[in-house]
Amino acid sequence: MAAVFAVDSHPFGLYLLGLFCWLFIWEVGGQNVPADLTDMQTDRESRAQTIPSRFGSVRASRTAAAALAGSAVLGSLLLHFSALHPSGYLVLLSLVSGLVLLLIPAVRLCRCPDRKHAMALFNRASYYPLSLFAIAIAGIAG
Repeated sequence: MAAVFAVDSHPFGLYLLGLFCWLFIWEVGGQNVPADLTDMQTDRESRAQTIPSRFGSVRASRTAAAALAGSAVLGSLLLHFSALHPSGYLVLLSLVSGLVLLLIPAVRLCRCPDRKHAMALFNRASYYPLSLFAIAIAGIAG
């Protein structure tokens, strides 16, 4: 968020809110819930109140998938409405990035909400912000 102010001292407030929401739901769906799914048994033993330990792996995986679907759409919208004014193909590329790095692994986790699929989602989702950054750089360079 601070990087926005480094580029624009008076950014559009709605854009900042969208950026915050995008990062928040990506973090929940792509990092927090999958990581908590991998150590759900330990969390239950220590009585930690994580989404998976409280609601179970099925509901947790669905929560992650819903959050990541929102993140993929919001990330593309933010790119589209950014000051970069990217071409349509870059916005489409950002949607493909969301599909490959977020949605496909999230659907796999929903089908089989186990540790293996949770870690696969965590690992793939970790590259999503970097992929959008690369797409934005391509918009600047191109």
